Amino acid sequence: MEEYTQSSWAVLSLRLNDAKELLETAANETVEQQTVDKAVENLNLAVAQLEKKKSDQEEEVKTKYIDGTYEVSVPCKPDEDEDFTEYQLSMKVTIRNDKIVSITDVSGDGDAANDSYIKKAANGTSSKKGVVSQIITKGMPEEIDTVSRATCSSNAIIDGCKKALEMALRPEETEAQ
Repeated sequence: MEEYTQSSWAVLSLRLNDAKELLETAANETVEQQTVDKAVENLNLAVAQLEKKKSDQEEEVKTKYIDGTYEVSVPCKPDEDEDFTEYQLSMKVTIRNDKIVSITDVSGDGDAANDSYIKKAANGTSSKKGVVSQIITKGMPEEIDTVSRATCSSNAIIDGCKKALEMALRPEETEAQ
């Protein structure tokens, strides 16, 4: 752990705990293959994103965004069907080297019935990748496919990531725009 950045190690630790919980569950009951596949995908992604700490001699690279974890809250608005009441969706977005590398603690303050939609939007379904893994893979919330039957929650997660990027923008970048 000493040689890796705290944030990349934290993401890996989280994914390892998820995998451990899944294995413990599988010991007592049947777990769907797609659930196992998703855990493996998340674990592999965390390993791939492990980042070594910079030595003191390395030059600081000028980035557009300030590295850090940003807590954001955005409205999740219903579409034209108005199947639910608007609520606030909160999450933590970690930005490093001008890329989004982690999206955690995604939750809503509305009706508990929204939780399944938030989870579906974040984690995806058997046939569709969740918006969280799409954004982390691309590093930006651009050209992200929403998860059908969780479109509003998907859009709110994307909006939350955009808000985090706005918060992380270096002051000189703000003035240049």
